[in-house]
Amino acid sequence: MRIQIKGNYIYVTMWDKLSKRPRRYYLGRKEELKKWEELLTFAREYKISDEELKDYLNYYLDKDTNMTKVEYVLLSLSLGVELWRLNGNIKMLSEKR
Repeated sequence: MRIQIKGNYIYVTMWDKLSKRPRRYYLGRKEELKKWEELLTFAREYKISDEELKDYLNYYLDKDTNMTKVEYVLLSLSLGVELWRLNGNIKMLSEKR
């Protein structure tokens, strides 16, 4: 992992195992550098055992869909919003006719 500052923006470059090449991700503006330094320092100091990680993944990850329970909630909310919009658009079209 490599952090880069280009102009007013912060990027992190990490190795992508699937594409077998480095990828660069946008982190934020240069003004937010202090926040990112604190977050990365905390992440470096926070150690978790492999057993704790396996327990977490077994509890929160659905192996069939490879999605976490939080992702299920977000997916259902986004689908609900889309259905609500579609239903509203259908009602508006029927009222115009």
